[in-house]
Amino acid sequence: MRLANNIEDGFSLVEVILCFLVVAGIFLVGILVYQRHNDKTTIISNAVSSNTISKSTIVGPVLGNKWNPSPDLKGYGTVMPSTLAFGGDVSGLVKNITWQSWGGLTATGTGKAEYIAPGDTPPQGVEEVATIVAFNLGVCGGKSAYNSIDWYFPQHRQSFKESDGTKVCSS
Repeated sequence: MRLANNIEDGFSLVEVILCFLVVAGIFLVGILVYQRHNDKTTIISNAVSSNTISKSTIVGPVLGNKWNPSPDLKGYGTVMPSTLAFGGDVSGLVKNITWQSWGGLTATGTGKAEYIAPGDTPPQGVEEVATIVAFNLGVCGGKSAYNSIDWYFPQHRQSFKESDGTKVCSS
């Protein structure tokens, strides 16, 4: 047995140890990259309950930015807003938003919004459940942000279309 010089006819002990260290180093780098990715993507603790993400446990992208100083403009420039308001008529308002996802390429939630049937005007609208999609993840005002948003009413055969979205970043 020549363990001091060769292991199994060909590799020295030093070569085996170096090979092991290289493999271990690659493994550790992989773990660090994975951990850094998870830290950036959002959930800090296991605080997902009943299909809803707790706002207090989330870091990550904001929804656009507050492009107008009006006090009627709500929810923009924040993480997981519970209310969105453009500050005009009721067609620009979504309230009681519950987010099912946040931090990925898109964020999805549900809330109450005014459904205005084709041909109707805002005063004829009816408050109904809407699905909200925040998308176009990028940078807004130097922060990671969803730069577009859309909401729709699946119960009225509507569906998400990126082309129907509204840009919510002014910088």
